[in-house]
Formats: sequence, structure tokens, C-alpha cells
Amino acid sequence: MVTRTEEEEVNRLENQVENGGGGVWEYLCLVHKLKLRRSDMVLKHGLSILNDSKKRSALGPEEWTLYEQVAVAAMDCQSIDVAKDCIKVLQRKFPGSKRVGRLEAMLLEARGLWSEAENAYSSLLEENPFDQV
Repeated sequence: MVTRTEEEEVNRLENQVENGGGGVWEYLCLVHKLKLRRSDMVLKHGLSILNDSKKRSALGPEEWTLYEQVAVAAMDCQSIDVAKDCIKVLQRKFPGSKRVGRLEAMLLEARGLWSEAENAYSSLLEENPFDQV
């Protein structure tokens, strides 16, 4: 549950970011921390960081978290090609990762490939029955 103070901070940062006042990374981190789905904003501003190699490399290991966050936002917004691109980057960095496998299953679901998505989720659960896919 998001507190009123947290919601006010998100709204303040969102307004600041939308009006060119900076704070994009702070906004994206807060949205991620609070597990909010502000997909349009995450897609727009997350891509602005990922598409700028200097900004992206400044993130350090948080770069991979942003790729994951943007992939989910892209699926929410039906920007399937963007989601695919983000997932491909994560697949190369983390081959065999269960988290990336979950994103792959989500992508199948976003594309309307229900049977394939169900198979992918089932496979993930067989490998780790306690995972909350």
C-alpha cells in the first residue's frame, strides 16, 4: 500500500519530469520501489535513459533493473517491439535466468499467444514450484 506522502512524492516527481525539470531516474526508482504501474511514463522516460549510452552506463548494475522495468511497461503499452528488444538485452546478459524467463512468458501473453505463455509459465513452475510466477 502506498502512503499519501509517497503518492504525493510520485506525483510531484512526475510533474517535474513531464515539465523538463529533471529527476527522471529518481522518479523511475520511486515508481519501481513502490511497485506502481505508470507504464506510459516509465516507457517514455526509461527509454530516454536506455537510448542514451552515457546515461545508461552511469546506472551501473541498475541498468538491468531499468531494462526489466521498461520491458514490463512496454508490454503494458503494447509496444511489443520495445519489450522484445529489452528482453533480448537481458537474455544476453543473464542467459538461463528465471526472471528473464518470466519476462519471456509475459511477452508471449502480451502477444496473445496464450497456449505458449501457459507452457512457459508451467515450465518455470516445474523448475521452481515455490516461485510465485
